[in-house]
Amino acid sequence: MGQADFSRQYNISYITRYNRMRELIMSNPSISEYSLPLKKLGDDIFEECIVIAILVLDSKLKFSILQMNDPNVESYVPNSQLYIEDFSGKLPIVFSQSFNKLSLLCTGTVLGFVGCKIETNVFVCTDVIFPKPVEVPANASIRNSTDANIKSDGRPAKSTVENVLLMSNIVLNHSNFEKCKAMVDYFYKKVSSIVVFGDIYTESNREPDFSDFNNIFNELNDFKGQIVLVPGPNDPTTKMLPQNPLHQLFFDQRLSTCLRNLSHPAQETVCGKKVVFMNNQILNDLRKYTMNIVAGPQTPIVLGDADILEQLIRIRLIAPNCPDTVGSTPFFEHDPFLIDDCNYLVCGGCKEFQIKRVGKIVAVCIPDFSKSHSAVLADFSSDSFTEIVLDL
Repeated sequence: MGQADFSRQYNISYITRYNRMRELIMSNPSISEYSLPLKKLGDDIFEECIVIAILVLDSKLKFSILQMNDPNVESYVPNSQLYIEDFSGKLPIVFSQSFNKLSLLCTGTVLGFVGCKIETNVFVCTDVIFPKPVEVPANASIRNSTDANIKSDGRPAKSTVENVLLMSNIVLNHSNFEKCKAMVDYFYKKVSSIVVFGDIYTESNREPDFSDFNNIFNELNDFKGQIVLVPGPNDPTTKMLPQNPLHQLFFDQRLSTCLRNLSHPAQETVCGKKVVFMNNQILNDLRKYTMNIVAGPQTPIVLGDADILEQLIRIRLIAPNCPDTVGSTPFFEHDPFLIDDCNYLVCGGCKEFQIKRVGKIVAVCIPDFSKSHSAVLADFSSDSFTEIVLDL
């Protein structure tokens, strides 16, 4: 029996992404400012035009779900080649020296590329057109996600108070129990929601034990809000993105009225605000794509976590690197990594606390609790975020 070829199902995923992103790019008012023809890569494009295409970074250093290379490589950029691709063809791409709009050049990103092809059969890009900006709800209604891939367990939000405690990577089986309990005990009466990003548990080769988690939250007898859980890569659920929510049976039945299990990533309404939740598993891989275009297409640079989140908001994708270098299930009708609308993009497991405003959207980096012993107190009514450092 011959070896199965699974690449086709991922090609369909990219087609799904391309078709939707093309609509969003075409609806961006800035595309009309160029007064340039819209063409395909297979057309005669020796004069300046706009091509809507998928960016591809080809590198032998890349870890791929279809070609198992070294996942511990620090950067995919050295000795790499950038291409753009649409339904009609594929061309190498270089960027002009004046280009400075994008440093995250990740496979799977769909943009409008302004430029032309030169005699060496290379597309020279002078500018890019992003998709139509993400819509920012003025006052999101309380509702649950209905997407088949990104979902919650269907439990409604309960409170209109807009203070939220954000904790990430609490790793309770690594001597963090007392620290986590102290943080929760102090703040639970001051907030309407507690959001916990995984990893909650890391010993994937052992029977999952959530008794410590249950012990912390079972004692919050007068807590009237909700506990929101976003799984991490080592938590006991599916490994490919989007990860399924943690199963309700892991948790004490007494928590059932306030516990809200989300997938990862997730787009949900919390305290009346639309929030995109993700963790650093995605960012760890995206850092390997960052490069300095001015210095040369093969020159890696280091971007801060908040800077990467800013670029994700602009390209409207939570994880453009899915399914190329971060494993994901194939998608056919809807791209689960497309950012529909949001007030906040919140990423857990980051190196340090950072916030960055991107238009009307706020990107927030939540520090790794197991390393920093810190959490973030958010006031959604005023868009204020404060790092809380535990001193024990």
